[in-house]
Amino acid sequence: MNEPRAIDGPIYGTSARETYAALFAFVRRPSLVDADTRRDADWWKALGALTALDLLIAALLLGLFWIIEQSGVVLPEVEEFDFSPPVLFLLAVVVAPLCEEPLFRGWLSGNRAALNFAACTVLALVLIGLSRILPDGFDSVAVWGALLILLGAYLHWRRTREANSGVPDWFARNYGLIVYGSSIIFGAVHLTNFNEFSALHPLMVLSQTVGALVLAFTRTRLGLRAAIYQHAAFNAVMFSGEMAFA
Repeated sequence: MNEPRAIDGPIYGTSARETYAALFAFVRRPSLVDADTRRDADWWKALGALTALDLLIAALLLGLFWIIEQSGVVLPEVEEFDFSPPVLFLLAVVVAPLCEEPLFRGWLSGNRAALNFAACTVLALVLIGLSRILPDGFDSVAVWGALLILLGAYLHWRRTREANSGVPDWFARNYGLIVYGSSIIFGAVHLTNFNEFSALHPLMVLSQTVGALVLAFTRTRLGLRAAIYQHAAFNAVMFSGEMAFA
């Protein structure tokens, strides 16, 4: 059983330049450290720099998509959801960050309690997925079962998070693959936003995949709350931009 590495001083730098240098080092070789969650001036500065970079990456890719469309290539259409703009904003800026960050990156701390919670969450998601194909009556049983699993997992995590703070050896050894894998899966999940399959799908979710790596750095250096803030801010800006140019 390992413990996350402790580093003297801010682990994300004291300027945007230092934050980006630390991020690129993490992307090249993900490393497990104790997150600095003090939320001081340097913390907020780093969070702002990471959010700005996330938005810049998305803007560059949107520009690339525009160039591709101008060349005559038809890009896959995003599925339209039958909700009002205020509801969509709430889902994108509040619900998505609060649900997706714990699921995809909350457990990147590697402690056993968080990994146990993540395993239970995956089981609950499987049950929710099955509820869509089960006969009437069984679907509601699957959903309620998933909710009970999530409640039990959360209560167990609250009770054991201090005692089970160690990181399993297998997790520490394979940390790089775990970070890359979770980022690819995060991007792949967003393929469900499209109506039909296209060979261009990997390109269309590149922003989410690269953004997931940035969020992984944020989560492991600044804490889970910072990743939620960054995710929410990113979605708020992107949603507002889409509404403005719609």
